[in-house]
Amino acid sequence: RAGQCWRALWDTGATTALEAGHEGAQFSDPRALHWPRPTSVRSRMAYMLWKAGMWVRRANVRFATKYALLATALAVPWYWSIDVYLEMRRQRLEWAVISAAAIMVPTVGGSALVSVYRVLGTCAGGLAAFLVYEVGQDMPLLAYVLMVAFAIPCFHIMLHGRYPRIGQFALITFGVVLINKYVAREDQLESAGELAVRRTGAVALGVVAGMMVTMYVWPFEARVRVRQALSWWLLTASLLYGQLWSALWRVYADTPWRALRTVREYFDSELQLQDAVLEIRGLLADTLNEPRLKGRFPVETYEHIINASQRLLDALVAARRVMLPVPPEDDMQQSPRRSRSNTSSSDNSDEHVMNLPLALSSAVYLESVDEDDAVARDIRARVERDLLQRTASAREHRDALVSLTMYVLASALVLKTPLPAALPPVREAQQRVADAMGDVLEPDAFNDSSDNVAAGNEHELKVHRSVAHIRYVFYYTQVMLGWEIVHELAIIGGLMRELYGSYGS
Repeated sequence: RAGQCWRALWDTGATTALEAGHEGAQFSDPRALHWPRPTSVRSRMAYMLWKAGMWVRRANVRFATKYALLATALAVPWYWSIDVYLEMRRQRLEWAVISAAAIMVPTVGGSALVSVYRVLGTCAGGLAAFLVYEVGQDMPLLAYVLMVAFAIPCFHIMLHGRYPRIGQFALITFGVVLINKYVAREDQLESAGELAVRRTGAVALGVVAGMMVTMYVWPFEARVRVRQALSWWLLTASLLYGQLWSALWRVYADTPWRALRTVREYFDSELQLQDAVLEIRGLLADTLNEPRLKGRFPVETYEHIINASQRLLDALVAARRVMLPVPPEDDMQQSPRRSRSNTSSSDNSDEHVMNLPLALSSAVYLESVDEDDAVARDIRARVERDLLQRTASAREHRDALVSLTMYVLASALVLKTPLPAALPPVREAQQRVADAMGDVLEPDAFNDSSDNVAAGNEHELKVHRSVAHIRYVFYYTQVMLGWEIVHELAIIGGLMRELYGSYGS
């Protein structure tokens, strides 16, 4: 239970799905000298201190810390003495504490936007409350009609307007001033105008305090986080591509270490990528409201990069659906394997497949898992001979260049330095893969024991049917989806040349 509590606290500090995924050494190679594993008690204690320091450096932890410190600093004077308390109560400075807490969001752009909305809405609501009270203080029915008349456009702005926060804050201030004037005894001696001015001044003080802390105490700039998040995204996509494209089809090779060991881990990383795309879009929207002395932030270009990244992820998902034919949880009931046994046994089968090593869950394995040993052996032998080995050189060269391209682009996002004059030639490598697999779909391209198949040999029929299905999966993932991934990488590379420039022509 203590471990679960610590894990929940650790995950709470994550700013984005990518930050949680790339924190520390989750995807690092344990054989690397930069990430030594603790072996002694002293090294383990030092490692735990390092992990705690990494947790404290997370953006959400820093934001929560400065949020609590600001609220405490604004609230401490209230407890200084009774005289100070009464004066601050008379000036309505509790609204300053509430406003400072309300406008603070993790990003500088988000806080600036909420601050503007808060001030504009407060001014509009305070002015409307003053006018309504002065006009309708002796005519309750007219005051009621004016309240309704002001509330209707505020609700319209909140529900359908482009800036809903203005309507929300205006309505809050309008209601607070009128309620205090009509109900609170201590406000009976003050005019509605004085009450509205104090409300507006307290809100402005809280907004200024919140913005000063947001901008100068551990500032969290959305435009910096967009670049970092996109870099993390490309590195994770490169990892998933390497695991799915190269390692999964290389079933006859046994690599000593894999970052993703099971199908479930691959699914979790894939969902992290999709969540990260949505979070990056939200961060990009906040960049519009951040002050930037160098000029306007190139939002449109980054939007195109995010769209290309989403299409690249769609290609990875499409490949996973055919290479790892494991139904998602909401489609488990429609799985064809469920009809072969009862529900409990099929649940156990799905759980078993999700926990399979990634290489063993490939299309080759799943095609032969229900066959007898002789058929499964022939399927694997024929796939390795006719598909994997004859195209291994071209595919491995292409996969290496794709991973290298993603790494270069991810590094450029963090460094903001011009790109090399030429990126790795992934298009030419993909063309070589397509040429090597040009005859994969032809029925007579390989020796499939055509005579035995035509004669109805049951053994050969099973092998031929399974190998034919695997050929289509192999061609679809390696050629068709391969071209799509190469095309999206070319788009991202071209856009990043526009952003950061390039050495050479």
